[in-house]
Amino acid sequence: SNTFFGFGAGADTFRVHTAGSERLRIDSNGRILIGLTSDSRTTSLIISGNSSSGSTGQAILNMDIGTTSISDGTSVGVFRFGATGDRRGADIRAEGAGTWSAGSSHPTDLIFGTNASGQASTPTERVRITSAGKMGVGTNNPNRTLTVTSNGAQLDLHDTDNSTLGIYMNGGNASLYCRGNSTLGDGSMAGLFTVHTHPAGGSITERFRIASNGRVKIGSGTPKAQLDI
Repeated sequence: SNTFFGFGAGADTFRVHTAGSERLRIDSNGRILIGLTSDSRTTSLIISGNSSSGSTGQAILNMDIGTTSISDGTSVGVFRFGATGDRRGADIRAEGAGTWSAGSSHPTDLIFGTNASGQASTPTERVRITSAGKMGVGTNNPNRTLTVTSNGAQLDLHDTDNSTLGIYMNGGNASLYCRGNSTLGDGSMAGLFTVHTHPAGGSITERFRIASNGRVKIGSGTPKAQLDI
């Protein structure tokens, strides 16, 4: 028969073969190898390829719930990170975002959870990517592409070379920049805040500026008074 399992005494391995080819191996270091026969990386499991394309195809790991009846809030699958004895630290979970219609509509949210210091039960949801592609930080119901919700929510951006830090909104008509400031509050570089717009048929033009000395310019360039129009 061309289907068997066996032990490699010299290599100290356990192997499973089907259709004349090796499919699975547990090597002498305890690694489970699927689709390959050797590896030296520090890991417990390696999957190489797939059943259709063989070892040269993309690796595919399927996690299925044992039913087709999935509705809003159904937990479809979980990657759980923790320690021995169900000591949970963090989860990545897929959750139904509505009733599935098998083969035609499978709305699903992806949820990231962590346990804080002093917490040891089911990890608390921190980030959610909805079935509509919206991301919520601190909320399970984001109403924009990115929604951040917390007590004193702040967005912290750092430019590693202290040159140009910016938020760029490209909706065809506006852009917003914050430039030239290093670590918040250290005073080592002059900072400025500018607002630009993009008129129809024209180029991006500065319309408003707050300089590092607090002076405000309506238009472009360096303000020459506290309010320069």
